[in-house]
Amino acid sequence: MTPPPHSELASAHELMHLWARMGNGEVTWGFERSMKLLNRALERFDLPLTHAYALPAATCLQAVGHYGAGESLLGAVLTLGPPAVGQERTHVALLSYAAVFSSLGGHFSLAESLTKEAERPQLSPCPLPAATSSVARANLHHLAGDRAAALQSLRQSFDQLTQLGYVLSAVDGALICSALMRTGDLLPEVYPLLPAMEGSWRTHFLGYIMAMAQSDVPALESSTNHLIEAGRLASAQYCAAELRRLCLANQDEAGIRRADSLTERIVRLRDDIDVSAANWLHGKHFQVTAGLSDREKEITRLAAKGLSNPAIAEHLTISFRTVEAHLSHAYRKLGIRNRADLLDLNWDWNS
Repeated sequence: MTPPPHSELASAHELMHLWARMGNGEVTWGFERSMKLLNRALERFDLPLTHAYALPAATCLQAVGHYGAGESLLGAVLTLGPPAVGQERTHVALLSYAAVFSSLGGHFSLAESLTKEAERPQLSPCPLPAATSSVARANLHHLAGDRAAALQSLRQSFDQLTQLGYVLSAVDGALICSALMRTGDLLPEVYPLLPAMEGSWRTHFLGYIMAMAQSDVPALESSTNHLIEAGRLASAQYCAAELRRLCLANQDEAGIRRADSLTERIVRLRDDIDVSAANWLHGKHFQVTAGLSDREKEITRLAAKGLSNPAIAEHLTISFRTVEAHLSHAYRKLGIRNRADLLDLNWDWNS
């Protein structure tokens, strides 16, 4: 029996179907499907479901290495309003992903603020494969060069998830973070858990981490190909880069060419993934949710066309300070910081 469309049961069924197929390696499909469902939910102004579908979308964007699109997507979703009752853990997971995307994009102060916000509620983690506040903290420690603190935070996340029975989340988080940090400390605990899981990408991911640790050129090349096939393009690119470095050190010209060919394939596949939906969400859907006043819309439209604040003031016969005040209010409602962000909204300002 098929549940009625848009019902709570249908949404839960769709989410489980999404996570199951993504767990088997269908990352690109997972992103496209989750964004389609997210946009449908937002058109109905169903904010709880919008938050729920943003989680698999963010997971996919991290897997393929579209960190900028992930930051844009979650920057939009997190400004739609506070989490609904019962959705607090999803909100923490979204904050944690946003922190990871921000740190990988070099926005460390924002990443620190988002991580602190994710840590503040002290809730148990989301049961679905997702970033945790401890993973976000581990990522910040790693990028700051504090390996010991990074490993401590990563182990904290792994132990907490396994104790709660969220083994899939624990394994995925440990594998992805271990690859990023180039550490095998958690692998002895991860390996026995893999046979019980569907999909072969995790086994290949483990092989990639081991090949990195051992500087095993043939294994690295094999792992890169497997990761590409599994849609794990971010890790595949790290693997191809390490492969090229080793071939260069060994003066292996043929190996360098193979590594370059793999990198070109990864970039081509990544470019073929249409992530415009993530950026489009940040723009057009704010026509529904931003709630700009008529004056704010008027001034923001002129700013988006390239007019300076003095020019807008002269055009509308108002004071410079009034223009600044209206733009400041509009930016806050739109979830952006400045005129450059405004130009990136991809909003049809003439509509």
